[in-house]
Amino acid sequence: MSEKFESFEPVAEKKEGYDVSATVYLMRHPHKDSYEGDVSNQGIEDTEKLKLLFDRYQKIYKTDDLEVSHSGHKRPLKAAQILSGLPADNNEESKNGVRESLAFIGSEKLEEKYKEIVDKNNGDESEAAQMLIDTGDKRFDEESLSSVEISQRIAQELLDIVEQTKTYKSGTKKPIILISHSGVVENFLVDLLKKRPEEHSLEAIGGRLDFLEDMRLYINRCSPEEVSLRYRFRDWQGELSEADLRKLAGTP
Repeated sequence: MSEKFESFEPVAEKKEGYDVSATVYLMRHPHKDSYEGDVSNQGIEDTEKLKLLFDRYQKIYKTDDLEVSHSGHKRPLKAAQILSGLPADNNEESKNGVRESLAFIGSEKLEEKYKEIVDKNNGDESEAAQMLIDTGDKRFDEESLSSVEISQRIAQELLDIVEQTKTYKSGTKKPIILISHSGVVENFLVDLLKKRPEEHSLEAIGGRLDFLEDMRLYINRCSPEEVSLRYRFRDWQGELSEADLRKLAGTP
């Protein structure tokens, strides 16, 4: 054997964290008939149609299995069950896929105040949602998270997912759905889009989230050390860095 071939060493196979693409869909739950109601029949139908879109997307782009997480509350849970392929009438109370960061944490006193404003506005939650955002970094009471704290929890969840992509096998293409309530997602959006200082910050982002509407975070990882992030929401789109997400999460 020639010296050329004797000195040959095989190139190490790329393993985790190389050529990884993940899209995170931070999404509001499906349609409900009333403020306190469960997912409506329309909401179930809309979610089933959305599942077909994701099924098609996965087949066309040869993506990995859809990952669905939710807040644990009944409406996000129902949507997660449908999108995960469980029957629409499934009553399973499984907590698989629950992410606590997606949950709204408020006291009974805050919930009563919220509902009082909603009732006064004939079911429109816009004023009540803005009231919560207007708390800024101050809590309504000791038991309730402030708007900024809710926003930071969402940012930290996204940051954790970005970190997790380092462990994905080479070539992974993965859709990830996070389902919560509009009042959770909107608190993050006013910070992401730098609209918190405005008097009517919900109007500044184009109004409340529609049912099943989402903000998307595109994660493209070239290697465990190199990643690029882009977001899109309505007419806004832009780039983020891990440092940007850490700042939004309130971590150094």
